[in-house]
Amino acid sequence: MRVLKKVFHPVLVLALLAQAAPFARAQETAAPRKVREQIRGVRAEGTRAARMNLAELQRQESLNPDDSYAVPRAIPAPKPAPEEPPGPEPGALSTSSSIEADAPQPLGPSPSAAAGFLGSEDSVNDGFRSIPPDTHGAVGPNHLVVTHNGRVRVQTKTGQTLSTVGLRTFWSRLFPGKSLSEMDVFDPKVLYDPYGGRFMITSCADRNKPESAVLVGVTQTSDPTGNWFLYSADADPADLTWADFPSMGFNKNWIVVQMNMFAVAAGTSNAGKFFVFDKAQLYAGPSSIGVNGITVPTSGFTMAPAATYDPNLETLYVLQRW
Repeated sequence: MRVLKKVFHPVLVLALLAQAAPFARAQETAAPRKVREQIRGVRAEGTRAARMNLAELQRQESLNPDDSYAVPRAIPAPKPAPEEPPGPEPGALSTSSSIEADAPQPLGPSPSAAAGFLGSEDSVNDGFRSIPPDTHGAVGPNHLVVTHNGRVRVQTKTGQTLSTVGLRTFWSRLFPGKSLSEMDVFDPKVLYDPYGGRFMITSCADRNKPESAVLVGVTQTSDPTGNWFLYSADADPADLTWADFPSMGFNKNWIVVQMNMFAVAAGTSNAGKFFVFDKAQLYAGPSSIGVNGITVPTSGFTMAPAATYDPNLETLYVLQRW
């Protein structure tokens, strides 16, 4: 388990907590201790920003549709992970944990099951087909936001479609010099922050290119059919690696996107990298924001930041299969 702690400089604290049975005997005899590694991040400025209104964007797309989706698009599969690193020495692990949590409280009975409805078709005739679709979605107080590699759709909780735009159209305000057919955006993920009352979305841009970017957007309110603040962060200022397969999470302080990084052209795995955004700054919608980049060069890959449903928790936990 990995832990992000808020300090003046961004620091990623890697804490290995025992989970595996093969080390049980060693744990019985060894003195409990934890293995921690601190990795300091690098702050970058000059992130591109844009604002858009989804309802207006849908109207514009209806007048100038993205015809490039008429032919089914093949989205390359995520690049393979590097070989798994060796596990820690048996004596380094302990069954004890420094993580403390309140006892769970009953939430009351679950609502009864309701009839389902189609979130977003991905058929050969709908004009937005991508293979694989990479579906994702989030639920707010009154809306669903459903994404896949072809589109972004907003629905009511009863399944009524309120807005549908292509994924490239959704991010197009960040690429004013490009036509939709020239844009390369993929792997969308979306979450809802119930404490901030905002939807958030991320995608990758420009695979296997030096200009690879991390895209992040947040709604101005809890209504995703209205205004969105959009941002684009350079995946690697040195232009040596590109970003693939995002995972996104948040807590009271940050929105964090983890990307798997690969060498440009060579395609070989390089590292996992966290992009840490100040949540309050994103929600304010400035014309430019900073982002802290934290690279985990040896053991970090497809790490999943937690969606933290606790408005007081300072720590952001990150999960990785070991």
